[in-house]
Amino acid sequence: SLFSGLAFSGLVWTLILQKKELGLQREELRQTRKVFERQAFETTFFNLLESLESYISSLEVSSRKPNDTEYRAKGRRALRIIANECRDLDAGTRMYVTDSAKIEMALIDLYERHFKKYEIELAPYYRSLFNVFRHIRISDLSEEEKFKFGKIVRARLSSPEIYLIVVNGLSSNKDGYTKSISEFGLLRHLPETWASDLPSARATFGEGAYRE
Repeated sequence: SLFSGLAFSGLVWTLILQKKELGLQREELRQTRKVFERQAFETTFFNLLESLESYISSLEVSSRKPNDTEYRAKGRRALRIIANECRDLDAGTRMYVTDSAKIEMALIDLYERHFKKYEIELAPYYRSLFNVFRHIRISDLSEEEKFKFGKIVRARLSSPEIYLIVVNGLSSNKDGYTKSISEFGLLRHLPETWASDLPSARATFGEGAYRE
């Protein structure tokens, strides 16, 4: 009976050890899977970012200098030209209209007309950019980590780009655009000279759009 009891106790102890070992193996597999998922996320993230930068580099638009000479602008300079055209409300509007909301409505109307003019350039740009943000948003990262990756994208955006993104968000009122602007603080570094044209931005996108 004594030996039988000891044998049974040994069996129980062995089962406990095996259960513990299996638990450790499962935890190790879980951690390994998390590492692979993180690597897969980062690989896709940087590939999307590279694709966006490649597209921006390929952008090219024409403009005219004050002496009416035509010239071609490439990359982010092209986006600056598009943004400046969107801001170019005529002097009469600003002189006789003091209501900032009406000025913004005129700006959005102007933007929509310019979007049609530059749709070939802007539509792929917006889709590429928001695919990067969407990839971050649907990931299993913590909210803090998502914001850190969002800041990596934000750091690459010029003021004209942020301006175009925000006016596009005000114009289109699409969830994906609004969420990205709010979640990743895209308005944080928009200069006041650009932001002054957009009085309803804070109310539309919330305080999150100004996160540091």
